[in-house]
Amino acid sequence: MGLYVRDKMVLAKDKVPWAGEPVAAVAAESEESAEEAIELIDVKYEPLAPVFDVNEALKPGAPLLHEDLAQYEHSPVFTPVPGTNIANIFKIRKGNVEDGFKRARTIVEKEFSMPQVSHGAMEPRACIAQYFQDGSTEVWTCAQSPFAVRYILSHALGMPLQKINVHVPHVGGGFGGKAGINFEPLAVLLSKFSGGRPVKLILTREEEFTTAP
Repeated sequence: MGLYVRDKMVLAKDKVPWAGEPVAAVAAESEESAEEAIELIDVKYEPLAPVFDVNEALKPGAPLLHEDLAQYEHSPVFTPVPGTNIANIFKIRKGNVEDGFKRARTIVEKEFSMPQVSHGAMEPRACIAQYFQDGSTEVWTCAQSPFAVRYILSHALGMPLQKINVHVPHVGGGFGGKAGINFEPLAVLLSKFSGGRPVKLILTREEEFTTAP
């Protein structure tokens, strides 16, 4: 699933490309019993070669984050490069650079970089979902884009659009971090496998930085 590139699994399958990606889920009567159940899940990982540097990730032969990049459906405004770690090439061509250099009083050439950042809204990502026996579902979520959530849910879970109702109350901050889809599909599936009981999923502040997109 995904808004611009369909590269995200509801739960990791076969490979966990980043630390914090969900690999299992539990629905329970209380938060305490859910935590107890989570402790009983044993996941065995086979370590992969890590890549922590952008320049290293671009080199030929670097470990690939997404081996199946060529098969992913994506928006036409995105141009991924199959067989590499390049998810998109964004080009800007405007004006005459050489002419600009000739007319410039001072030329400064330097490399700039910044660390990865995360949107820090007051309200963490949260949703409630209920799946009904007629195949319909109701979702309450703090997403910025309810129709995007509805569309992606339909595609990811193979449900008709008219069977999905998405409600968005007041959102406690977003700034782009709550656009697209987050954990709504997981809540829907947990409700379905719980016999149609409503399921509430709220990320902790720590999970906002480690698990959220």
